[in-house]
Amino acid sequence: MNADHVNKLIKVPGIVISASRIQSKAVHIECACTKCGAKKTVACSSGFTGASIPTSCDGSGLSLEQGRPDCGPNSFQIMPDACTYVDQQNFKLQEAPEVVPTGEMPRNILLSMDRCLVDRVSPGTRVSVLGICSLFSSGKGTGGKASGASVRQMYLKVVGVSVESSGGGRANALFTPEEEQTFIEMASDPNIYARLCDAIAPSISGKKCRYLNSHKKPL
Repeated sequence: MNADHVNKLIKVPGIVISASRIQSKAVHIECACTKCGAKKTVACSSGFTGASIPTSCDGSGLSLEQGRPDCGPNSFQIMPDACTYVDQQNFKLQEAPEVVPTGEMPRNILLSMDRCLVDRVSPGTRVSVLGICSLFSSGKGTGGKASGASVRQMYLKVVGVSVESSGGGRANALFTPEEEQTFIEMASDPNIYARLCDAIAPSISGKKCRYLNSHKKPL
């Protein structure tokens, strides 16, 4: 992923290596002027981006008799209980080890999932992520304010996720319809224990086979 992918919808496979706790992300922020009581609603973008709180008030919360004086700068205060929230969770996705060139470290990227995508995957799960490549300011610029404003960190705003496997990053077993039908027939075979004993180390599994048949355990 590079700068050419910014603001584009891309699909990235990999392994989830870390997950944050579920947090509440504001989608609409309600703020009120501490001087005149005027209220404003500010939209907040998804992902790691924030919202810009108004820095000045027009005094619309006062009556005409009060003359609507200047409320001064930075008079707005956020009202947390009146804001609208959605669930959000952050992940870190690492490229699969089989695609990493020999001698190189695997790369990783941050993921932002919200709403119904929250709590869908856990660390160690192989996934294919569909998301919009976006940027945010990490606040770690070393070249002063100009550098911090111009250099941004890349992340994915996830719009869809497909779980390929879970548990230690192992490949998920996929069976064809013909194989599934074979398993169904094996499950209905009354002699399945004997067949399994003959298939697995037949030279030393005679006692195991007699034990299973004597107990008549269901499959």
